[in-house]
Amino acid sequence: MLDVIVIGAGVAGSTAAHHLANAGAKVLVFEKAKLPRYKTCGGGVIKRAADLLPFSIDSVVERKLSQVDIFHHEVKLRFKVERNDPVIFMVMRADFDNFIISKAEEKGAIIQDESEVLGLQNLNDFVEVKTRNEKHKARFVIAADGATGFSAKLNETNYNLLKVAALEVEVTTKQEVFERYKDSTRFDYGILPYGYAWVFPKKEHLSIGAAFMKKTDKSIHKWLDKYFEILNIQQKDILKKEKHGYFIPLFSNEKKYYSGRVLFSGDALGLADPITAEGISYAIESGWLAAKSIIESDYELSFVQRKYKQSLKSIYKELNSAKFLSHFVFGPNHVRRFVFKHFGKRLSELMTDIIAQEKTYSQLVHNPISYLKLLRPGYFIRREF
Repeated sequence: MLDVIVIGAGVAGSTAAHHLANAGAKVLVFEKAKLPRYKTCGGGVIKRAADLLPFSIDSVVERKLSQVDIFHHEVKLRFKVERNDPVIFMVMRADFDNFIISKAEEKGAIIQDESEVLGLQNLNDFVEVKTRNEKHKARFVIAADGATGFSAKLNETNYNLLKVAALEVEVTTKQEVFERYKDSTRFDYGILPYGYAWVFPKKEHLSIGAAFMKKTDKSIHKWLDKYFEILNIQQKDILKKEKHGYFIPLFSNEKKYYSGRVLFSGDALGLADPITAEGISYAIESGWLAAKSIIESDYELSFVQRKYKQSLKSIYKELNSAKFLSHFVFGPNHVRRFVFKHFGKRLSELMTDIIAQEKTYSQLVHNPISYLKLLRPGYFIRREF
């Protein structure tokens, strides 16, 4: 019998497999796609996520960025934030995810790609997992195959998470266009309703996308076309273009951490940031916490469940705080405009602090001094465009 079966070789599952194998556990990872597999994602790994991993990711980083540009088009303001050290590392998710799973394999984890899980039986002493060609038993399963994967259907709470639409384009442009955007991470607000757009520069191309942060029946394609017009990227400037649509499982207060011997992790828990939709860092952390809970509880079911639930509280505290703050960023028009017009510079600084792991959402929400800092006259400095 195996110690743990991990379903899904994304960042959550790969991180869990690495920590488990490093502790001497017998680990088998099932991934339904052929590795390396394309993952629709902007590919911005924030410093917090990079710091969570016990190894350097430099070999798969395409660009390190220490500058963040935030535009708000309703009030026609631009806020530029710079740091001495990189705060965002640009990657291609196929390379990044495959790098982490290769680290797990180095530690002894067994990886089986093109192996879709078709059945799972959660029993008292073990879990039986069935693929097309075989069955395996394990003392625990870590379900990390996404918000719409097989294991997420084990419970209605997580399967019915709020999933918002996002659209991303990997676009290779003429060099003069690429030069305009290669040195900064760019976020644009006030273009699409209740959402934002972004430009993430990679090694030789741009990842340009847009996401709604609330449920809507509006077409995101129209808004992304408008964003290309704002960026002044015309058809004649584009050499190659690949468009990918996907759904982001936003954080919700409704949650189920586990089902018997199955622990949910990553997107299967719905851990995307309600402000930025960033989910890589919380996926990595939840995968690590799932593995840690199993190892430190010596595979005792009740202890594992209790420890995992307890350890996730810090993540949920952060995401609850982010959800509160998201009402100011994506709330009613008059609130959103007022916040960006009067406090946009300081808000941009605080968001960069969070990305750089210098502050947390919960510190901002629960510390009144954070709000007083917004009122400093010096933070009204901004630039119109």
